[in-house]
Amino acid sequence: INLTRGLRMYLDQLFEPQFMGTPFGITRVEFDAETNRVTLTWESSAGEFFRIERSESLMPGSWVSVGDAIPAAAGPATVTEADLLATAEDPEGFYRVAQVAPPAFYEEGFESGLGQMTFFANDIVTDTIWEAGAPSDPPGVRSGQQVAVTTLDGPFADGIFNLENGKGIGLRSPVLDISGLVGPVLTFQHRLEVLDGQSGVRVNVIAADGVTEIQRGLLQFVESVADWEEASVRLPDEVLAAGQVILEWELLSVDDGDPNNNGFGWAIDDVTVD
Repeated sequence: INLTRGLRMYLDQLFEPQFMGTPFGITRVEFDAETNRVTLTWESSAGEFFRIERSESLMPGSWVSVGDAIPAAAGPATVTEADLLATAEDPEGFYRVAQVAPPAFYEEGFESGLGQMTFFANDIVTDTIWEAGAPSDPPGVRSGQQVAVTTLDGPFADGIFNLENGKGIGLRSPVLDISGLVGPVLTFQHRLEVLDGQSGVRVNVIAADGVTEIQRGLLQFVESVADWEEASVRLPDEVLAAGQVILEWELLSVDDGDPNNNGFGWAIDDVTVD
């Protein structure tokens, strides 16, 4: 698409190696010179997902995603259509459509803040809270520009512990209806800086009422994780039997009399349940 010379079409079939079935093709490209809007139409089947990419040069490494996890048109439709906006700042561009894997059942990358996740203080009075943003380094970022972390700048506080129920402060997911999933796996990236024997972290599963614990310590860590690494666990049968659940990332610490010897705590990113 060239904003000054209009539309010229070069159609070819592109597909990713994991989708080696029947290739699909772009069947129509339209360009509205008054609105600078590009409309792409391509062959599809219900249940498929696609990504649109744009390049200014066709050179390797120049392709940028401009539309992710686009679902195929519902029902008996055999084509899917998407609109894109070309800008005067980028007067010429090439587009391609690729079939991709379906998106995860649940995912959160914290690029728009905590999203639907919420901070749970558990009746603990502390200056340390779970928040999303661009942190100091460490922990730095894992991907994108933001992570969720127990403190964006500086050490976490001592005494993050409720003596009555033995819990700390949590970052909680929205209620997830996992009743229809088969063998779902929780995966996330994390980095951890704690004082051995004085603090630790764990992943818990809470019922939809926000009170009843289904499983405490689905995952737990008591030693620092020096660099970003992946953690994953398959959700057990007792969790699946609950149907609707909340996932909680929890930090606990005891008061050792020195508030300055703590690290940044726990940082997480790229959470998926799939």
